Amino acid sequence: LTTYVDRFKTRLSASNLRYLKVLTNLTRAFVNVLQKEIAEVKKSAPEKRLTSLNDFLFECGQDTVNMFSLRRYLKESKVAHKIASYGERVRAGDDASWGGDWDGVGQVKIEAVGGSKFAVAPDPNANPRVSAVHALTSLIDALASADTDGRIIVERDESGTSASVRFILLDAASRFKRVVQQARSVILVGGTLAPIPELVSQLFPELNATTSQTVESSAHALKMFSCGHIIPRDNLLPLAVPVGPTGVSLDFTHGARSNVALIDELGRIVLNASRIAPGGACVFFPSFKYADDVYERWTKSGALASISAVKDVYREPREASALEQCLRDYAISVRGNGAANAGKARGAVLLCVVGGKLSEGINFKDELGRLVIMVGLPFANIADAELKARMDHLDAGVGNQGRGRAYYEALCMRGVNQSIGRAIRHVGDYACILLCDQRWGACGTSASRTKAAKALPDWIEQRLVVPERNFGEIQMRLAQFFKARTRQS
Repeated sequence: LTTYVDRFKTRLSASNLRYLKVLTNLTRAFVNVLQKEIAEVKKSAPEKRLTSLNDFLFECGQDTVNMFSLRRYLKESKVAHKIASYGERVRAGDDASWGGDWDGVGQVKIEAVGGSKFAVAPDPNANPRVSAVHALTSLIDALASADTDGRIIVERDESGTSASVRFILLDAASRFKRVVQQARSVILVGGTLAPIPELVSQLFPELNATTSQTVESSAHALKMFSCGHIIPRDNLLPLAVPVGPTGVSLDFTHGARSNVALIDELGRIVLNASRIAPGGACVFFPSFKYADDVYERWTKSGALASISAVKDVYREPREASALEQCLRDYAISVRGNGAANAGKARGAVLLCVVGGKLSEGINFKDELGRLVIMVGLPFANIADAELKARMDHLDAGVGNQGRGRAYYEALCMRGVNQSIGRAIRHVGDYACILLCDQRWGACGTSASRTKAAKALPDWIEQRLVVPERNFGEIQMRLAQFFKARTRQS
């Protein structure tokens, strides 16, 4: 900002200079707050804190700034593009040739590929500071919102050496209302929109959504449509697993899941299933911390060595840079390294985390995902300040009690649906899903569905099998399923 102003101050109007000065002062104030946050490490301050928009501006000493006027200036002048583009040129050492490209679109380079030439845009990840100006304008746009629309989160990283500030939207309806008002009709399409009533309550609070297909109010009519899956019914086998091979009840609630006997029983389930299921198996844990605890226990108990004797074992890395190599190694273990070694593939077990990079957008089709094991229910930490703010906002107002809890439960089920949906990717695909927790259904209760089971997508819930007796029945069904699929292929 300062470099841009110094470079072009003779060409900028008084009005532009005034707004840029306000923008610079605002940025410095943000930085001062973050530096203060880092200094609070010695005082054992919380790593994440929430504040209202007005309180944050007051803390920054910028409560007198007209955020609406500044937001309008940034939108109309497109100055963020100009500053970002100029900053890119300066860091590239090409300031001397800057010709005053006030559209700020930057330059492209021409590369020859074969007999043709292509314009190649600069790598957007080459220097993250280029996008910082746009992040700043987005934050200013958020700060111009109504105070009740959202909250500001100031948080430090685990090392305590850096801090960040971000805006979270609490009132989604206030934003979505603009879309509804300007459009004749709106279509919401997705594979994980369920549970629909909770989604509707956030986007259309004036509607009282139920399980009916049409909900109407004086202003809107909402119609819901859901269809079954494209795969044949026999190509998916979801199994509720309430007990393990030795009869230990699977209670993965937060207070009970650290039980050593429970973790050991989970190891036996993964081992037995790995011996039957071909190809790859994806095991989803509710958090990285719990995945680490289980891995450590399995290492000490010898369970990891037993599983590794059957299939190769990989862990989802925390670092995004290591993800590609992990997936490549996993695929080689499942498919073999080339056609000549395809028959020598041992298969693999991939330990993943719900909400991690492997639970969304990754395609584990065919042999890469023949088995999915869901460990417990991935409920978020209800004490988290951000989650608590969202729940409190939803519960505010007469008649809204319970909306926060519905959001909390829907958040969990969407994580489950995203994760188990990694396996079935086309009409000829098939897989087995083990839902390891007694909350999916206790033995002998197949006639009734638990609350968790009812929240599954219809195409999974309709196929869900709850054992009548013990784990032996699960093992038998698992073996019969893959034997039938192998015979068909």
